[in-house]
Amino acid sequence: MTIKITKSLSNDFSGGLNTQQLHSQIVKDVGITANCLTVKSTGGDVDIIFDTSLTGPEETTLDLIIAAHTPDNAPSRANFFPITPAVKAIFTESWQLVLSFKFEGSDSVGAINYFDLLAFKNSAVTSYEARIVQRGTDLVLASSDALENDEMEVQTLGAVSNIPNSSTVLELQIKKVGGNKEQGVSIDQLLVYYGN
Repeated sequence: MTIKITKSLSNDFSGGLNTQQLHSQIVKDVGITANCLTVKSTGGDVDIIFDTSLTGPEETTLDLIIAAHTPDNAPSRANFFPITPAVKAIFTESWQLVLSFKFEGSDSVGAINYFDLLAFKNSAVTSYEARIVQRGTDLVLASSDALENDEMEVQTLGAVSNIPNSSTVLELQIKKVGGNKEQGVSIDQLLVYYGN
């Protein structure tokens, strides 16, 4: 049996609503033990569906979550293209070109929202740094310093800025910090999210 709790979009969510974010906030809150199945917004109603009834204290907790809800309407990660580098590892402490790709420009395909890098360092390497630059310039679009993961995982490269309006070539550059010349950074893929 499911239980639907209906709230008013205009009265209860005056700051706006992000249904996925609200669902996540409810699920993560230890004050609510009932399983939140989904959050739906239809017209002026917001339906929050649980697998069982809420207790009085759980209803109070839900109201507090709703009152504190500030939607994060960050750009989506829906549109992306993966790029596999020709250079799969770097071993230097100076910037090394890992891959380059043509970007048609924000006027054609929309803005770039995120760069996610799948990479890891050798455990003897202290850290590594990564950046996206426009070829032939010092223009940095995104960067991350002091990346320390020793296993393959996604690293989001900082806030994106300086997005070119017209067609250009962008480069991923990486350098390591520490370790000897046989120890380096392995790179699997760059994911470029765009279009918002």
